[in-house]
Amino acid sequence: MKSNEEILEYYQKDVVKRFAKEQNESLETGKAVWREMLKFLYVASQTDDPCSPSPIVDKMWHTFIIYTKPYKVFCEGYLGKFIHHFPKKASDSTATMYQNTLKRIEKEFGELPKDIWSEKQHGSSAESCCHNDCGSDPCCHNDCVT
Repeated sequence: MKSNEEILEYYQKDVVKRFAKEQNESLETGKAVWREMLKFLYVASQTDDPCSPSPIVDKMWHTFIIYTKPYKVFCEGYLGKFIHHFPKKASDSTATMYQNTLKRIEKEFGELPKDIWSEKQHGSSAESCCHNDCGSDPCCHNDCVT
């Protein structure tokens, strides 16, 4: 497993460019979200508890996952294990998972950008709308967990 600094230096230009284009975001925003996604994946790799990203971090994660080879190389080479992506189960408390995830990331990396990790980014309405079919439900992006 790599150090936090090495993990945060990892960069996949094609993933970030695709994310920026698909989400109609600037490349600068894409780079910022990429960095936060790396923090999320690191924290997820350090616990057996489920972790929940913000919607925008989840969208970046989805973009990264479709680049299967670099994603696998990153997970195994930088994190020491593959990080699977699972939709939320009906019994999961997304708000609690999200709060626990925020606490873990802040403990490891310090203060988080509020525009990427705000509580508004992870609204409570997500609690009741996911149908365990990640991607087909319009609010599912609020409910994906590791």
